[in-house]
Amino acid sequence: MGDQEGRAQDKIADSVRCVQAVSLANNYLLTEIVRDLANAANNRHDYLVGMFERISALADQLPTENQSHLLNDLFREELSKFFAEVARKP
Repeated sequence: MGDQEGRAQDKIADSVRCVQAVSLANNYLLTEIVRDLANAANNRHDYLVGMFERISALADQLPTENQSHLLNDLFREELSKFFAEVARKP
């Protein structure tokens, strides 16, 4: 591996770490916001179900020809995990 390849790999690793940090921070923030909103709602469960369905419906409206099926599947899996986590911890 050449010096240039090593620098490129270092830049990629730095970029991945940055994206992971931003994603983790956003996840924690969004989890707390959604949890607070759900806790303030009249029916916590119905609120979470409604929000999940609205976001899923928005995803259904995105042009799928520009997205890979893998990305779409991963998005839906992550969305489900997010709401399952919020629902578990009041």
